[in-house]
Amino acid sequence: MTDPEELYERLATAFLARPRVSKGKMLASEALRIDGKSFAYLSEAGLVLKLPEPMAAGLVDEMRATPLEVGKRVMREWVVIPAADRDHWESLMSDAMDFVGERRKS
Repeated sequence: MTDPEELYERLATAFLARPRVSKGKMLASEALRIDGKSFAYLSEAGLVLKLPEPMAAGLVDEMRATPLEVGKRVMREWVVIPAADRDHWESLMSDAMDFVGERRKS
């Protein structure tokens, strides 16, 4: 089993090979971005992703994620996926990238 940091680095490297994807800063972390907008980063709690609000809420309801809290503010589209669910990180990262990338087009 790969540790979360190794897995994230492997996935990040693969995502960075995709068009429009780059690295940047978000909340003192190095985040993956598409068209300059962050969609994923690794925190001590797990993989942090920006997903459509209904999908984020569903993951929270299924207890597969927790909402991201910044100070006292709960971010409705941002969730933390714990390392225990890392088998799903790649597909969820793709969902996050597609969501953020599509929002930029509209």
